[in-house]
Amino acid sequence: MKSKFIIYLVFIVMIFMSCSNPLTQLSNQSSHEALYEDAKKAANNGRWTEAINKYQQMEPSYRNQRSIRFDYAKALAGACGYDFIGFAGSLGNANLGASTLMQYLLSLWGNKSITPDLCTAAELEVKEIWDVSTPTTTEQFFMALLSLAKMGMYLRYKADIQENQGLGNGLPDNTFDSCDDSDTPQTMTDGDIKEVMTGLGLFLQNIAAVGSAISNSLQNSSSNLSAACALVTPNPCAALNSDQITNDQVASMRNLLKFPGFGLNNTCIGLPDACCP
Repeated sequence: MKSKFIIYLVFIVMIFMSCSNPLTQLSNQSSHEALYEDAKKAANNGRWTEAINKYQQMEPSYRNQRSIRFDYAKALAGACGYDFIGFAGSLGNANLGASTLMQYLLSLWGNKSITPDLCTAAELEVKEIWDVSTPTTTEQFFMALLSLAKMGMYLRYKADIQENQGLGNGLPDNTFDSCDDSDTPQTMTDGDIKEVMTGLGLFLQNIAAVGSAISNSLQNSSSNLSAACALVTPNPCAALNSDQITNDQVASMRNLLKFPGFGLNNTCIGLPDACCP
């Protein structure tokens, strides 16, 4: 009996004198698990803002676990306007016809409410996972499709805004000029261009994980990207991180976005390096 009393006494002393209270740790763990369950439920029901708030209430050490961080990235993607099932279905049935890849990707977001920078945030979460771990096929599949979605969103957000109270109609506005970098609602900043570039680079990096999930028409268009990108110097299509993109690469992408067979308005005559004055 005396020995049991001593054990209990030692346990109590450890709780109150140790640097971290084990009961508190257990409580924190339980609290985070509850937040995670709530976040997943909210996301499953399309309540993206609520899900994101739940994830952001977690301590980084808990949220940064691989599976949790990936789920957080998917919630951010949902909040930006990305619907995985719907978007994958569109890509699987894509028939570009006379459209360029850029025109097609823009068309998917006409008359839809989107928040492109949240797609960028989702992309960054996956990149953080890959900074310390080898990418999984599931993550690469997610990143490849998200990258295409992000490209289309950034293009639609600036190049297609004249109809439907600014939500566009899925077609580039005739007044849009990718060469124009002035500060107006319908011009793409260098930052916007960089997001298109990283979207393209990440798609090309992870395209092998997509396989038959995209149509033959889209695969053929994707396979021609390298040839189009080689037409300008420096090549702007292999960028993966916006902070590593040079001004010259941005200029190259502005040229390509005006070049027939690749860009949006296809109004350039002559070599693509000369599309923008």
